[in-house]
Amino acid sequence: MSMPSAFKQFQPNPDNQEIIHLQANIASLEQRLNELQKCGSQSNVAGQIASLQTDINNLQQQVDNTAKSNRQEVKVLLGQFNDLKSSVTEMKNDLLQKIDSDNINKCFTHLDGHRVHTAAEIADKMTTDSVTQLIKDYYSPDNKRQEDKRGDLIEFISYMKDGSRRKLFKSLLASRNIDETKSTKMIDQRVAVSNKKTASFKCPHCLKENVYKTAAYSEGYLVTCCYDSCKRKFHQVACPHCSGSNTWENANYKQGSVVAGAYENCKRTFQQ
Repeated sequence: MSMPSAFKQFQPNPDNQEIIHLQANIASLEQRLNELQKCGSQSNVAGQIASLQTDINNLQQQVDNTAKSNRQEVKVLLGQFNDLKSSVTEMKNDLLQKIDSDNINKCFTHLDGHRVHTAAEIADKMTTDSVTQLIKDYYSPDNKRQEDKRGDLIEFISYMKDGSRRKLFKSLLASRNIDETKSTKMIDQRVAVSNKKTASFKCPHCLKENVYKTAAYSEGYLVTCCYDSCKRKFHQVACPHCSGSNTWENANYKQGSVVAGAYENCKRTFQQ
């Protein structure tokens, strides 16, 4: 918002020369702000705002020194200067929010296209809060490509330059994976109870058909063979590429490990 000058121009004399000089500097900064506000979303606005903030900070000492005179006109000038600082800060924050919003949309597009390296380069320019929001929005419990997207996000995070941010986002993704696994089991439980469904597949150890009537079963869940002669544990998951049911004998199977499809027509790897 434009801020008109709040006081008159002084005639040059030894008593008010410093005030006149300061008033001219503030008026110049106000004019630059007004011009920036008319620019909208031009690509060079961010750099101009940063330059304007630098000049305002450089003028701070002159304002503080002049304010020591305790003259009424200087008090008005000080208020005008503070309004200018607040307006520039608000404009900068609004612009950063818009830029981050645009970058989130760009990252979504690149991640959907499996261009994880390009998405990571964009994320390096974003705030930590914005990348956190991106991960939460992109990897949601109700997403049909949940596991496929999780693999893309792990690779996306690994390409980021800042090691501390990589660690933070890996922890975030891991915590969401745990929460969503619990959520999935709860959802599956309700569905199984209401529809009286059962899960059926072969044990990879004894190759016998297992039928689970327990409502707590969900894909990826560690189960135990129901035959007394076996009773060994294994995981069962569906390949996100071909939807084929895959079983792994390794009882130490963990969410997040990279596995390969067990079918001859689909040997593609995916992350669980």
